[in-house]
Amino acid sequence: HTGSAILGEKTGTNDLLEGRKVDSVTKRGTVIYSFGQDALRDDGESFRLSRSVGLDTAIMALQIAKKRFGEPLHINGDTAFREMMVKAAVEGKVFVKFADPSLEKQRKQLFFNTRKPTHTAKDKEYER
Repeated sequence: HTGSAILGEKTGTNDLLEGRKVDSVTKRGTVIYSFGQDALRDDGESFRLSRSVGLDTAIMALQIAKKRFGEPLHINGDTAFREMMVKAAVEGKVFVKFADPSLEKQRKQLFFNTRKPTHTAKDKEYER
């Protein structure tokens, strides 16, 4: 059981975490970073977050996960956490694809319900 986590298919760079203060490192090597009231636990294969993660932290976690793990991203957690990740992707304009077809459908619906009538190149990328 992975709890509330973001995972992907590959391991890429960590540049978005470089320079960020490390709060602690567990005996197993999991690195813990603070984002305000929230924490991101990086075990090298996934990012674990608290279920009640804030929107800003969720956006940052998706940006980092996309860069680290590529696409599609796998989101594990309860319904509230999964919905927060969809909301974060749309509101934070994190152009990411989710592996779970129901989350991907929610992302596209929310995107189309909240976007402005003008179509930009970024919108086209996000619709894919």
